[in-house]
This record gives sequence, C-alpha cells and structure tokens, in this order.
Amino acid sequence: MDNTHHNGHGATSDKGQHHTTSAIENIPVSRGVSFLIRKAEKLTTALYMVTDIMSDRDPMKWKVREIAVDVLSDITVSAHSTSAERMSVFRSVMRKVERVVSFLEIAETAQMMSEMNSTILRKEYLGLKDAIEAEWHHIYDDSKRILARAVVSAGEAKDTLEAPASTTLADTSAREEVDPIDDGLTPVMPPTPAP
Repeated sequence: MDNTHHNGHGATSDKGQHHTTSAIENIPVSRGVSFLIRKAEKLTTALYMVTDIMSDRDPMKWKVREIAVDVLSDITVSAHSTSAERMSVFRSVMRKVERVVSFLEIAETAQMMSEMNSTILRKEYLGLKDAIEAEWHHIYDDSKRILARAVVSAGEAKDTLEAPASTTLADTSAREEVDPIDDGLTPVMPPTPAP
C-alpha cells in the first residue's frame, strides 16, 4: 500500500521521502503509475519465460521482447516526467502494447507458443493497456482541474487589480469647480450666467 500524503506543493511518504511538484507541470506519481510499473515488470518477466522456448533465430522472439522492455522502460521513466510528458508516453505505450498483443496472436497462430500462454499474456497486456488509459484520463482530469483553478485565481487577481480606486480630489475637481483659496475640499458652485 502506498502511504503517500499529498499537499499543495508535493507529496511526502511515511518514510520521509519528499517528491516536489509544481501545480501544472508535475502531478505526483500516483498509486496508478506504481501499479503500472509493477504490472509491466511482471508481464515482461512472463513474456520472457514464455518466449524462451521460441527459436533464437526467430526475429519475432527478439522483437516482442524488445517491445515489452520498451513498455516497461517507458512506464518507469514516465513516473518522473511532467504530466504532459507522461500523457504523451502513455499514448505511445498503449500503441506498443497493441503491437505486443499482435505478436502474441501471430506466435499462437504459427504454433510458436501455446494457446493458453498466448491467451493469458494477451489478456494481461490488454488489462495493462486499459489501466494505462485509465491513468491517462486521471492525469488529464487532474490537469484540467488545476488549470481551471489557475484561471479562476488569475481572474480574481485581475478583478482585484482592475477594481476602481477611491475617488480622489482630481476626480472631484473634474466635476465641480474648487475655490483656489479654499482648502480645496469645499465645492463652490459655478457662477450663474446673467440673463
């Protein structure tokens, strides 16, 4: 279980580790990303075990392993990226997962691996893809909320700056004549024109 406490400036775990974040650039690594990393690690290990029986001369063995390692690597690196970078990486990872699933289907059809192994791995990789997509939407929604709060705060600051200042003597003199001998505070009525 992830014991991370979030505050407005970052996250601190129970072990005292602190992860700094800025409001819009970085969203703290959530349990979702940690889960994705663990799931990708397990799937990569399983894929290596299942493809171990494939011939070393078969390029598919090495290509599917390479893509699986890329998936794991990309997810791991994304944990320390900005939210925008993480979303971009997740889109790329979802395409890579689809390639792994496609290779697994081909391997099964070509009888390079058992139907059971292929089915289990495909199901788990598609589950990983769904989890990545859910995390992508989570980051997107968080970013929208942060941006909306920033826009509201900026609007409130702008309204405060544009609020009319209190009326000054100069504002008053533009509307009324002021006796130059007086202290300038008592308005003098303009002379009435002669008939």
